Amino acid sequence: MYPEGRLGVQRRGGPASKWEVSKDGRIFVAHACATVVAAMTQRGPTERRQAFAWFTAVSLRWNDIDIFGHVNNARYYEFFDSTVLGFLHQKELGLGRDGGAMVVVENGCRYHREIVFTDRLDMGLRVESIGTSSVRYRLAAFLNGSDEAAADGHFIHVFIDAVSKRPAPFPAPLRAHLETILPLPA
Repeated sequence: MYPEGRLGVQRRGGPASKWEVSKDGRIFVAHACATVVAAMTQRGPTERRQAFAWFTAVSLRWNDIDIFGHVNNARYYEFFDSTVLGFLHQKELGLGRDGGAMVVVENGCRYHREIVFTDRLDMGLRVESIGTSSVRYRLAAFLNGSDEAAADGHFIHVFIDAVSKRPAPFPAPLRAHLETILPLPA
């Protein structure tokens, strides 16, 4: 047990934390590392509908809803994946077993308001940047025709060669299709 009221800073293989000891000797983390707090307070603005070039409707299912009565956070990643794949499969781009494949290497989501079963959900998609073999998408979930996103996030794909299973340059038709939802420079 530690003495009551003792304060300290602890670092064990991760960011430092400030902590405090309670009357019964238990340790409570009082403050997270300053860099974590700073990152959380620098949250960007919520995405707006007019920033997106391509949309698709998503039908909510009962199994999307969790015990709290709203869409489970893991489902948003399914919505992102289905949105991107819906866009990619609008054209025959040679993706699949015989052609190259797109693999997800990173994704993330910010939640702004809950989505419930009775909501009408539209997913917005745009390309933020295209490299030689990778593309970063920006996605947002819009409810009931709203202009402000209920959730937004990113999704990064890398094009993989079918034979070598290594990153490869985008084929010209795939790059051209991705560029259709790349915003023009301001």
